[in-house]
Amino acid sequence: MSYNHLRLPIAKATSALLEGAGFKRKGSSFTKTSDGWIEHYVIKGNRWNSGELPWLFYVDVGLEIIGMPKKAGAKDLWKHCHAVGSMSALCETLPRDFEASPDTVPLAGINTAEAIKRLSESLVGHIESVRARAAQGLLSPLPVPSTWLAANAA
Repeated sequence: MSYNHLRLPIAKATSALLEGAGFKRKGSSFTKTSDGWIEHYVIKGNRWNSGELPWLFYVDVGLEIIGMPKKAGAKDLWKHCHAVGSMSALCETLPRDFEASPDTVPLAGINTAEAIKRLSESLVGHIESVRARAAQGLLSPLPVPSTWLAANAA
């Protein structure tokens, strides 16, 4: 049995905690528009879920620079974003995955909302590097590797 159906209840529980902070929910995705960029967050099940509990999930993060062209033919978050990363890559104190079961959906919502808030705060430090690469028509991982930035500066 798959527990992927927990994704939407977790998103609803998360949404209730993000109200008033500028986030909008559609399905299991969240967006927040700021001055010049849009943050994207998507709740996804871990591909190694076995069908047993707990259900493992994580949050993918995307950053879209408003006014910059998108890459033709891109899929998933890439069709909207100029940079994409995982929650644990952007914020070392966040786990790679969260755990959930039908009984722990409210706690999973709390953990997810807190993670998204922390990720939103950390994204501000990545805007300029993503913007510089997007202006060149380049997609980037989040965080943008410093060696990529040094190559662009040369």
